[in-house]
Amino acid sequence: MMSSIPSKATPLLSIVDLKIHFTMVDREVVHGISFDIFSKEVVALIGESGSGKSVTALSVTRLLPPREARVSGTIAFQGKNLLNIPRKELTAIRGRKVAYIFQEPGASLNPSLTIGYQMSEIIRHLPKKKRIQHIYNRLKDVGIMDTERCYRSYPHQLSGGMQQRVMIAMAILQEPDLLIADEPTTALDVTLQKQILDLLKSLQQQCGFAILMITHNLLLVSHFANRILVMFRGNIVESGETRALLQEQKHPYTKALFQCIPRFRHKHQTLNPIDYAELGIV
Repeated sequence: MMSSIPSKATPLLSIVDLKIHFTMVDREVVHGISFDIFSKEVVALIGESGSGKSVTALSVTRLLPPREARVSGTIAFQGKNLLNIPRKELTAIRGRKVAYIFQEPGASLNPSLTIGYQMSEIIRHLPKKKRIQHIYNRLKDVGIMDTERCYRSYPHQLSGGMQQRVMIAMAILQEPDLLIADEPTTALDVTLQKQILDLLKSLQQQCGFAILMITHNLLLVSHFANRILVMFRGNIVESGETRALLQEQKHPYTKALFQCIPRFRHKHQTLNPIDYAELGIV
């Protein structure tokens, strides 16, 4: 999948020299990373657990607890450095301009409140009838046709796939410019994973928002993302357009990651763990 971004386009999100330091353990976990995301682009940030992907995603709208994490650098969204703007202005951007989908819908949804109530809270500024109709429309957008039943249901009354569709509907409720999806298919089986990614791609093309996809699953994003950023131990060690990166990897860690992808035509392929010492990575 080739990117169609003009060479002189202005980034929607521009992260420059981002550093994240956990104060309680006195440890820097993200070491001065920089990358851009352009309007209507899909970017995958991949890497193993603990590489710094999720904290990077949370730092975009300052969701990391300030007493526990010190964030420095520049996070420019539509030309504004989100690290410096007043909290009231930042609150207006969260959800409305930058929305999130998290990896565990069961943990993100309040078990004691109906789906309709939780979605209504996001757009409570709208009149009731218009609010309900808007929610029904978004539920239909994500493939939930029995909108009234879903609206009145509690999270535990829905399957895991339905819960994740609800989370996507909530995320696009206010038509954001950037959707950050942090491992949105982790808790789902393989069939549902592809369905959710196909749904996200379809909505992205329909609504025109950009996506930052956080994942460790290269196989899932290979046909989904315009570009791939590879993160390892708090650094972005390689980046490039998806097709080019699939064909050739330069960093030894990226090569090792790609060697871990199962190839179904190779019946006797052995998937070995990454040997960092062998790769010359200390």
